[in-house]
Amino acid sequence: RRQIFVSTNGVEGDYVELPALSNKIGTENERNRNFGGSSTFVDEGKMYIITSRMNSHTRDRDIFLYRLNDSWTDWHPDERLIATWPGRRRESPDIVKTDSGYYYFASETHGWRDSTTFYRQAESLVGLSTAAEHEVNFLPHNTDTIQSHGSQFCSINRLEENKWIFQG
Repeated sequence: RRQIFVSTNGVEGDYVELPALSNKIGTENERNRNFGGSSTFVDEGKMYIITSRMNSHTRDRDIFLYRLNDSWTDWHPDERLIATWPGRRRESPDIVKTDSGYYYFASETHGWRDSTTFYRQAESLVGLSTAAEHEVNFLPHNTDTIQSHGSQFCSINRLEENKWIFQG
């Protein structure tokens, strides 16, 4: 997958393609991994990409949090990889920030079928890597036949104070 970022010209263009991360560079844990679902997150002017990367040999997925440079046009030269943690078959990761810290959300890998959504909460982005994981509560509750309201997690967005929208 590739991430494309809008330029200062606005929505119509000019778009700049972020240089691809090669499967041959980075930490040993990054090598031989394909990019899966990913999303972007901005915190205090810093742009991050969170992605689920699948090991091409074992088919395991892990979560990787990367930082972009200050102009958002390339990987950060000194802080490229911020954190990583076992993905437990998670995909479509997303991060939101609230008054109580950071939340990471992801769905369980289920192909194109509905799947359970999970979250972690921590006071820092790096803290998400070791935070406990919990199932998101839905009403009606998840059952063996319907999870996450019959959808697959895509994103969660704050509409206003104490109002959030789950997009599946």
